[in-house]
Formats: sequence, structure tokens, C-alpha cells
Amino acid sequence: MAQLTDKQIERANGMNPPAREILLGDRLKNITDEGVVQVPVPDADSTANAYMEDVIGNKEDAADQTADTASLVALIRQLLEDNGVPSADAAANIVASDVIGNKTDTISGGSLISLLKLSTSDYIICGTAVSGSATSIGLDSNASSTPRSYDPGVVLIVSGTGAGQSRQIWEYDHTSKVAYVGRDWVTNPSTDSEYCILSWPGDTHVNEGKAQAGGTATITLNSLASSVNNVYRGQIVFVTAGSGADQAKMITDYNGSTKVATVDSNWDDAVDSTSMYAIYPWPGYIFAAPSADRTTGMLSRDVIGNKSDAASDTTDEASLVALARYNRKEIVEVEHHLHNYERWMGALSSPTGETDIASNDFTAAGYGVFAVSTGASAYQYGSWVQILGSNDTPVIPGMAKFDLHRIEPDGGSTSNSVDFRIQIAFGGDTDGSSALATGDYTEFPYWENTQTQQQPIAIMTKRWAAGTKVWARAASVQSGPNTFSFWYGIHEYDE
Repeated sequence: MAQLTDKQIERANGMNPPAREILLGDRLKNITDEGVVQVPVPDADSTANAYMEDVIGNKEDAADQTADTASLVALIRQLLEDNGVPSADAAANIVASDVIGNKTDTISGGSLISLLKLSTSDYIICGTAVSGSATSIGLDSNASSTPRSYDPGVVLIVSGTGAGQSRQIWEYDHTSKVAYVGRDWVTNPSTDSEYCILSWPGDTHVNEGKAQAGGTATITLNSLASSVNNVYRGQIVFVTAGSGADQAKMITDYNGSTKVATVDSNWDDAVDSTSMYAIYPWPGYIFAAPSADRTTGMLSRDVIGNKSDAASDTTDEASLVALARYNRKEIVEVEHHLHNYERWMGALSSPTGETDIASNDFTAAGYGVFAVSTGASAYQYGSWVQILGSNDTPVIPGMAKFDLHRIEPDGGSTSNSVDFRIQIAFGGDTDGSSALATGDYTEFPYWENTQTQQQPIAIMTKRWAAGTKVWARAASVQSGPNTFSFWYGIHEYDE
């Protein structure tokens, strides 16, 4: 039995665990109390007329790797066989230089040098592919059945179809034993492709793998993605291979239950279950900005602003220019409301059905006040009274909308000390009850007594289309009936 020196043992102990296991193996673990490893050296080649290449390694050794009379190449291959080292060089005329190591052997892994390189590398397993596609390689039956065994990792095709290529493994299906790679192969692997998988610490991805599905502006991440809602919001998803490859989008919404990430604009090329992706952290994301205008074929100018935004400048998906335009519009509307023409409406003494109820002609003989009465009991509302008919607006020709702006009490209640609550409802054909049910009303309090100075009361309402009917009713803290009499003023708008 030969012994390894302290220096050789120190070198072995300094290797990474897989390499140390490969170098020492089960046969090299007979360690004495003095720390000396006993190495079983093979006997001489039993061929009667041995040559140098027979001792170093030849074709016959490939078929006799476990024999005690194996050559140096066979011995090293035996120490590595559990990890699927490729077979020996099959050249018919072996010479010493081929066995020791040359370019050809480096490809097939058959020479001493190539085998020793494998023994000191971080490779995990080697084998022969059972299938291949643009973004995957099917591993053989020796591959692990443990989830994520090779994710992350690097797969190298060492011989056969696609030899010389290497790809990062971003997802491993331990059930089908298929490894999905981060970029398309130049030449797809086939059933003659011999591969080795090397360990790899991974990249700075937040999540990566094979998409489960895709939509117009969504991508369904793999099952390993986070279950926390919006955890990837503001980060970049990059489609690296498969359908829709070479597109990058910002994630604006993420559903942790469905694994669906919504991106900031439509995909130019469809994303589906063949797409490989990676999510990268993006430190520039500060706040939840609105997504870009959903125009097919997005360009940077679309995000800043384009003509199509003019038609959608009030939507949440508008561009920066559209949002600025919308803000300006709101300012103009406030200005329009505060500095607008006002028309004061009174009750017609002879209304026509529900169409002609009010008029702004103060000089007309039929111009009077509107009157709504409370219920007989305290806090009881009286009946609805129509105060604007479908033909009463627009007052100013060409105006499309109006809002009821102010109320001027007449002081004609049946009592000189009444606490009123007035409701004004918009819409409805026969009374204000349907508008009340849908919340389309406003209300305000009014306290009337002998000291009350009759001044217009500003009220808050939204803008309504011309022709909308308006109704009013009243209740009071005191028992009734009590009557609240008033006129009202409106603003009208061209849009």
C-alpha cells in the first residue's frame, strides 16, 4: 500500500467538498491514526508484452475500469465513475500524448489531464441527454429526483449534438428531470448530447425560471415565486428565452396567490409557457406611477406623451403629458366654476307636467318661490317636490351641463324658529327616491328664526347633464308640518 504525503492530504482537504469526495472516494477513506491515507495502487498491466500506453491507459481499460490491473486512466475513471465521467477516447490508434492529455481528449474527458480537471472542478453530475428543446435539456435517469437539485447550476454539453455550449439552469423539474436554461441554445441538445452539470452560486435575480403563462400585459411566474402581493412591484422582468424573448418591462402589480405579474405596457411579442424570465431589482422605483398608454408597440415617447393620450387623458393609464393635461383641466374647471355666469331659478305658477317647472325670468308674473314641507312629526321628511324639469335646462343656449350652486331662503316658514334639513336629489322620473337610493343627492342644514338674515347658502353638487330633473324635500327637528321656501342658482357649462 502506498501512502499520500501530508502535502497531498492538505491539498485534498483544501478542495471543495464534491471535489474532495471525488478525489478520495470510498477507496481512499482508510485513514490511520497518524492521518496517512492508504491508497490501493493497481498492479501492473497483466498483458504479456506491456507498452507505456497500456500502463497509462488504453481502449481495453475502458471496459475493465474496476479491475485491480487497470491502468492509471482506468483508476482515475473508477474514482469518478459515480459522477458519470464521460467514456474514454475511442480513437483506434492511441498514443501516449493522447492518453496524457490533448485537445481532443479535453472535449471527451478521456485523458488523464481532462479527468483530473473534472476531479478538481465543481461539477455535480454527467450523463447523456434524453431530450432537448430551445430552452431545455432532458437529463438521464441518474439525475436527481430532489426539487431544485440543479437550480441554480450550469450545464455544459461536452460531446455530441450541441457540444461546446453552456447555459445557466434557471429551473429544474425534478419529476420529468428536465433542466430549463436561461437562454436559447444555438444548437438544441439531442439524445446523443453528453452533458455535465456544474455548481453555480446563482445571479442577482430576485426570481427566475419558466413562465406558467402569459397575457397581453401579464406574465405568470413559476411556482417558486413569492406569495406576497406586490413584492415584485417596481422591479424589472426580463424575458430571456422562449416566446417573447429579449423584452424587459417594469412590474406594476403582482398577485401572490395567482403568481400573475402585471407589467407597465403590452408585450410586443406574446409571452407564454415557453418563456424563460428573470426578475431584477430596480432601485429607481420610488412610487406607484401610472402605467403607460396601452398602445401596441410602445416606445419611450408614448410613456412621456403622444397624440393618442389626448383621447384618454382622464384615465389612470395616461402618459406624463396626459396626466399634466388632466391636472390643468381640473384647475380650469375649478376656475370655471368660481368665475361663471349664474342663473337664479324660481317656480312657475303653472308648471307643465314634469318638463317645465322652473324659470329664471324674475319679471314674469308666474315667477315664485319653491316650497317644500316637512312631515307632521319631528325628524320626518315630507314629500318630494320637483324643482327643475327636463325642459328647463339649458338656460343658456348651447350649454351641455349644469350644477346647482346656491340656495336663497325666502323666510316663509310656518314658524319663526325651525331647524331644517334639506335634501336635493338629481334624476328620477316621478320623485327623488331612486336618486336617494343611488346616492345622487346632496343635503344641507338651515336654521330659521326671527333673527335670521336671509343670505344665499352655498351647496355642493356634481355636474349634471342638461335636462336632468331635480327634486327637493325637507325635515325639521320640530314637529310639523313646517315649510321651507327658496330660490336657487345654477351654473352651466359647455362640457
